[in-house]
Amino acid sequence: TLLSATTPFRTYQSYPRTFQAPDGSVFMAGPDARMYSISTNSNGSVVDRGFRDGQYRGNGVSVMYDIGKILVAGGGPQANLADAMVIDINGTLPVVTRTTSMLTGRHEANATVLPNGQVLVTGGIASTNRNQIAQAVYSADTWNPATGRWTQGASAARIRVYHSISLLMPDGTVLTGGGGSPGPQTNLNAEIYYPEYLFAKDGSGNLAARPQILEAPTALSYGQRFVVRTPHSAEIASVSFIALGSVTHSWDMNQRFVPLSIAGRGNEQLELTAPTSGNIAPPGYYMLFLVDTNGVPSKAQIVRIG
Repeated sequence: TLLSATTPFRTYQSYPRTFQAPDGSVFMAGPDARMYSISTNSNGSVVDRGFRDGQYRGNGVSVMYDIGKILVAGGGPQANLADAMVIDINGTLPVVTRTTSMLTGRHEANATVLPNGQVLVTGGIASTNRNQIAQAVYSADTWNPATGRWTQGASAARIRVYHSISLLMPDGTVLTGGGGSPGPQTNLNAEIYYPEYLFAKDGSGNLAARPQILEAPTALSYGQRFVVRTPHSAEIASVSFIALGSVTHSWDMNQRFVPLSIAGRGNEQLELTAPTSGNIAPPGYYMLFLVDTNGVPSKAQIVRIG
């Protein structure tokens, strides 16, 4: 159904989960149960794309973890608080597929896409009752898109519920902070989460050796070929851009994961190509990460695209 751009297509909605789509439109994945495509061509238009899963997810997480692929999890009614699904918007119509449910249902959590393409979910509450300390979720869980499975990580020391944040840092750690206001706590503090990929796999608890970026561009045009200098060029398994985050109310409207193909390898260098358009990587600042064959990320180089 084609709706008028001047006519509200639903009731008032805070924090719409909107994403730049590969076809140039803006895709609205929630929090309403219905999905929409919004075009800015001519006078503009709004196209109804059908139901996502039939549930309102006003305090759930949504993140674009790959080009045109969105993970939606939690934030629904109590009976469906652990639900998770993937929306693929690369085709003519969105395709919604169920993935494994979260290990613990969460309301008011945050999601952070990591350099390896996995998604970290932190904080939240295992109830639809806002800011209840007794039902706060302290553990960090990670979703792997290759398997659709969740694994449990370390636990936070403080509750991270309503008004909390999470942000990927250039060193591959995740900053989590705030949470509780207005409520039983007002957390004017933060913690650093160290993902599993930063540690050696021998069980020693020591940090792993990391690949290094010796030199990389600080600005790129769309489609530009470029070189990254690294002494570990033969050991790099993947390269990605991750947009800098901007998060509030369980929703980071800026982060997105953009994988890059390795076009060639030389002596201490990788040959790469920047994303082809702003539909794939909207103009702005991104973290360039190298990930080695052990799954360990480099520290990032900040790059302006477009």
